[in-house]
Amino acid sequence: MSIRSVACPDCGAAANVPAAMANTRCPACGLVWNIHQPVVPKPDSQPQVSDTAEKMDPSAAIALAALLGGGMLLMVLIGAAVVLLRPSEVTTAGEPIPVAATTEVAASEVDEKTIKPREPEPYREVRLPEQTRKRIYDDYRKVARTTVEKPLLMPQGSPPRKMMEDMLQKTFDRELRRFAALHNIDVDQVHEIIKEGDAKKWDPSPRSNATRGGIRVYPREMSEGWQSNPNRR
Repeated sequence: MSIRSVACPDCGAAANVPAAMANTRCPACGLVWNIHQPVVPKPDSQPQVSDTAEKMDPSAAIALAALLGGGMLLMVLIGAAVVLLRPSEVTTAGEPIPVAATTEVAASEVDEKTIKPREPEPYREVRLPEQTRKRIYDDYRKVARTTVEKPLLMPQGSPPRKMMEDMLQKTFDRELRRFAALHNIDVDQVHEIIKEGDAKKWDPSPRSNATRGGIRVYPREMSEGWQSNPNRR
């Protein structure tokens, strides 16, 4: 019996088979083929799915997507907060907008109604040293500029603006209560000191162009950018 050596058309392994045999099996990969007409088997056209993808729980995939979406939303909210707290860095077409410009934008959106009166209100002098009353008034001015008098670059009447105005008002009220506790007086007396400071112009600097509830906090003639040009309308 004569023996011939053949190579597997799939893996290339060598095999010795009788010359009269038509079909043989590869000892390496197990492929059965006709030694007279070897045909290379076609690769499987089905895409292989990794074990990780096959084993992934659909609920885990949903949770991962929700986590990524929540992270993106948090980044957007943080960006919006930075813009609100630092209006001088807001840009248009790559150009920085100064703070004075933002206050004038807010002023142009509302009418002449104001929250603060144009004339000083009558006040009752609190029984504290004048230097202490002035210090309380200075602290009040610092808090007011960053809360109830802070211009907001948000549409008038929009829910986000309303939420921001409420939050700033609560912060302002909380600080007034802290002033009262610190000096052993009540909040009404803090308000009397504020009215006294307004009447005596302990802080003569221009006031803010900010609005709250669609109404100016101060009259135009008391606000930034208007005292230097009284004929401006």
